[in-house]
Amino acid sequence: MEKIALGIYLDGLYIHAALMKNEQGLFSVEALETFRLYDLIEQAASEEKQPDSKIESNQGNIEDPFGFDADGLSSYGTLTESKGNIDIIVELLSKMAPDGCPIAFNLFDSHVLYTVVNVDKKLRSSQVKKLIAEELAKDDEQALNLNQIAFSPISEFSYLGVVHTDPLIFTSLLNEAARLSHRSNLPIKLIDTIEFSLSEFISNTTNIASKNRSAVVFFSQSFTKIFFMKGANIEYILPTIPIGIRSSKICETAFSKLLYELDFKGLEPPNQIILAGEVDTVE
Repeated sequence: MEKIALGIYLDGLYIHAALMKNEQGLFSVEALETFRLYDLIEQAASEEKQPDSKIESNQGNIEDPFGFDADGLSSYGTLTESKGNIDIIVELLSKMAPDGCPIAFNLFDSHVLYTVVNVDKKLRSSQVKKLIAEELAKDDEQALNLNQIAFSPISEFSYLGVVHTDPLIFTSLLNEAARLSHRSNLPIKLIDTIEFSLSEFISNTTNIASKNRSAVVFFSQSFTKIFFMKGANIEYILPTIPIGIRSSKICETAFSKLLYELDFKGLEPPNQIILAGEVDTVE
């Protein structure tokens, strides 16, 4: 049976969209296009926070393997701050998303935090989440909801904590664009982080032994990310480098950061380095 899905990668002012088809286990790219927004969605959201307002949503349940409370509702603002952007989203849906096509997109990088917590005994999920919240509270006084926290095991007594504070303005834009396009159904099936999406792709498309370590360098328009994997699992994620491919020094900066962190954190050297993102445009 033929299945299609639309994947969306949000990168600053750019939206990269890929329409994928799965036909009896064979994947193919049906359409690939980049759209440019008028305004930064996350910047508009941070400037127009309205805690008491909510946006109606008629979407169904979202598959959420990392436990994010991403129900498609935004309580941080209205759509008025993105008047020009809504036209772009309408165009995207009309070109790339047949009616009823499932959609997946990434959380904004600036709204995702990571930390590693170590324990000396097995704990319940809620206890691990509280430890992650306490660890992040050392650097940020903002109170965290446990529904915003997820974790992935690194080893038996070590966890990679993930916290998202994304107001999901893009979900609201999608729903509004669907209404303007007179669509009856817009199933948002997955909202994920860049790192976990990429690590899943790497583990499914490369033959990496479970004990092999990889350093992944991801280049984008506005930032660069580096993280380390052991086999198919993420072990450690470095803080985001706030410059991307538009900087002539990005390669030097990224690899200097990688080497520094290997020495400073005492991480085991990787068996390989995987370059991802807009690698072809890096000078």
